[in-house]
Amino acid sequence: MKLNLFTYIFLGVVFSSVSQTASINQSLTSLPINVVRGPYLQTGTPNSMIIKWRTDASSDSKVWYGTSVNTITNQVTIPSSVTNHEVKITGLSPSSVYYYMIGSTAGTLTPGNTNQFFKTSPISGAKGKYKFWVIGDAGTGTANQTNAKNGFLNYIGNNHIDGWLWLGDNAYESGFDSEYQANVFTNNAYANELKKIVVWPAPGNHDYNNNIPFSPPPAYLDIFTLPTLGEAGGL
Repeated sequence: MKLNLFTYIFLGVVFSSVSQTASINQSLTSLPINVVRGPYLQTGTPNSMIIKWRTDASSDSKVWYGTSVNTITNQVTIPSSVTNHEVKITGLSPSSVYYYMIGSTAGTLTPGNTNQFFKTSPISGAKGKYKFWVIGDAGTGTANQTNAKNGFLNYIGNNHIDGWLWLGDNAYESGFDSEYQANVFTNNAYANELKKIVVWPAPGNHDYNNNIPFSPPPAYLDIFTLPTLGEAGGL
């Protein structure tokens, strides 16, 4: 094969990108902390995304992201040492797919892969065919929850899901953090879907333990980061 100068430059860029992402991934097994929840996506807009996760020990928070699995090199770091991590990425392009990894300044906790990504929203008013997944009374921890999920995923196939609406009663019986952990964030619940579909939840009576005034405060309020000032459109 005959190579010209442009070919060498192009190959150098590709190999450099792959090497950089591979180098980031090499620290996966060296960190003394583990992910126990997430990652999961919140408040998606045309130009931003919030990524949340929980670890079993405190650390700072870092997200790497890029438009392909081999170029996950953009970075956002939050210096505070926490176990409940939240990173907002800004300056994104509308209707675009980004792959990402989570971790800390010590290294990554998840590898770059084709199953961990998000797609930004279209700009307001953009015409298109958009698909939404709507569930209610879902977090029961029973076979019905699993069957309903699998039925929808089989139906939708490889089509992108633009939004995921939760109508309430998301974790039974009382909406405690432990019930969310067991019936929402585990692999047999929605862990795989939450890392690539933006969820827009609403609370039901089971999410606040049927108590008004709230006692104890609903875990829902800490788990989710939702718009309060029209950050994602609307009022």
